[in-house]
Amino acid sequence: MFYARMNRLGGFLFVMCAIVALPVVPAAAASIDDMEPSANVNGTLGLGQIVSAEAMGQGRWTVNARGNLYMQAKDFPGAPKKNAQITTGTLGVGFGINPYIDAFLAANAYNVSASDTNGAGLGTVLGGLQGSIPFSENIPGRIGCQVAVLAGAAKTQINKNHADGYNYLETRTGTDFSFKLTQSVVWKSLLSFRLHFNEGVITSLETNKDALLQQGAGVEFAPYPSFILGTEFHSRTVLKDNRDSDPMWFSPSAEFRSAPNHLNVQVGAEIAMTQERKNAVDRALEPWRLFGSLTWSYNPNPGRNRDAAKALADSLSRARLEEQARRAQAMSDSLMRKAHEDSLAMAGMSDAARRHADSLAAKARLDSIALADAQRRLEEERSHRTDWEKEFLKTGVLNLEALYFETGRAEISINSKPYLNLVGKMLSKYPKLQMEIAGHTDNVGGPAKNQKLSQDRADAVRLYLSAAYSELSGRLSAHGYGSNQPKTSNTTAEGRQINRRVEIAVLNKEALKEYE
Repeated sequence: MFYARMNRLGGFLFVMCAIVALPVVPAAAASIDDMEPSANVNGTLGLGQIVSAEAMGQGRWTVNARGNLYMQAKDFPGAPKKNAQITTGTLGVGFGINPYIDAFLAANAYNVSASDTNGAGLGTVLGGLQGSIPFSENIPGRIGCQVAVLAGAAKTQINKNHADGYNYLETRTGTDFSFKLTQSVVWKSLLSFRLHFNEGVITSLETNKDALLQQGAGVEFAPYPSFILGTEFHSRTVLKDNRDSDPMWFSPSAEFRSAPNHLNVQVGAEIAMTQERKNAVDRALEPWRLFGSLTWSYNPNPGRNRDAAKALADSLSRARLEEQARRAQAMSDSLMRKAHEDSLAMAGMSDAARRHADSLAAKARLDSIALADAQRRLEEERSHRTDWEKEFLKTGVLNLEALYFETGRAEISINSKPYLNLVGKMLSKYPKLQMEIAGHTDNVGGPAKNQKLSQDRADAVRLYLSAAYSELSGRLSAHGYGSNQPKTSNTTAEGRQINRRVEIAVLNKEALKEYE
């Protein structure tokens, strides 16, 4: 019976996740790099109570405050009185210890308000660690695990029948240990579309408490960068005495997130999927529970900044080595010519002049060795060029993917200026290239308006790079093409996002051969 129930639950979750995922495919639109990810009640990545197998990232802090509310719909032993208002709250803090391991700490509180009884106090306090296997970013799958200790600090369990109630783990009186496996599938090409699966076991130090099997699945996607829709499915089963009416519920939610202040706001409901128990007066769950949460997340060292800093350091190092190689080559050529001229006149030279010629020839040999060593080091540095720099030198076109403007405007976002500084540094290394900054738009709006917007954005980039790097001022031009040169179809939001772009194109591509 137990395994049959697990199979039914797994099949149901898979079908529901597939149904929710169907409308996601055409919803892909804008970049979400600057938005904070969604977080679970413990402060680590995930949905409301579903844990993601993705790690938070080294140095990231996340604080989550969540409140829950429901009304007792039926009066029976082991539960609050009918019409009682039950409120619980959780404050969770998560921290990324390193790129693959996160720590979290959370505390719960509760309040029961009824006509004849009232009660409030501290609930369960829990803490633990969770890790993620370091897979490549090119692989959509993630696998991890979570271990936690749940210290029951409540005066009394709100629901005392079996492992019942949405609030069972929030108001424990004993000490429990939790182990959970986590799996996530992430499709970045579909915005932040993610599938999460959790399976775990909870054991208690109380002698009268059996081990629990907990399962969960969740799906989330962002039709817009600042808005996430999510659905979670949960099941909690007593391993030794499982029954068809053990707690099972699903949780639809909506989340609003903001990049400037690092705040996310989530609202949703938990809705029971189980009926009353057969031949019993109690039931596993009340019909519904409402919840809302506020999440603050901050990452002081995002990966994009680390990559940009590394690319900048590599570019500067390569520029220094190239300059050293050019100077060594010029000096070697000069000395070799001098040595050859001296050798022709050696027959008529005095012994002192001959010794001087020998000294020059020896120096020329040493300089040749130094030149070969400089060229070897230069080749090593060329092998460390970033992929986007290699692509630029190969094709003569650079798409400014991390350049952002306000919708319908030509002012460069302040977050884009470090990226343009990196681009300017790179372009300064190739003084023989003549380049055009090309602005493009999608087909939304009139042709005249799109033409002007694309020209204004191209001019803004040219002026910024010329002001920051004066050596580029005579080598850059700007041209707006409006919507006349799309890369792909404008019939979808994803296509329009791709067509809205600014590119740098080399006009004299024959000069690229000198930098191969």
